[in-house]
Amino acid sequence: MATILLTDCTTTANPMQGMNFWTIVTPATADAADTVDVSDLILDANIYAIRVACATDGLVAGTATVTGVVHLSGTTNNEARTVYIWGKSA
Repeated sequence: MATILLTDCTTTANPMQGMNFWTIVTPATADAADTVDVSDLILDANIYAIRVACATDGLVAGTATVTGVVHLSGTTNNEARTVYIWGKSA
C-alpha cells in the first residue's frame, strides 16, 4: 500500500451546475489498496460519489476517509486507475 501524490496523476476538472466532476488518472504502477490524497480538490463533506476504474477490475465504488484520501478499490496491481469524483469544490 502506497500513497500516490496528486501531482503524479493527470487531473481534469469538469465544472457542472452546482458541483464539479474530477477525473484523476493514476500512474501505471498503481496497486490495489494504494491511496490518492485529493484534499486539495475537495473536502470529504462535499463528496457525492467516488468510482474507481481499471481495465482488469472494471468500475467499482471508491471510498474516502475524513482526511481526503481516496482508497483505490479492486484486486489488481501495477495498473493505472481512473478515479471519478463528483462533489462541491474544497
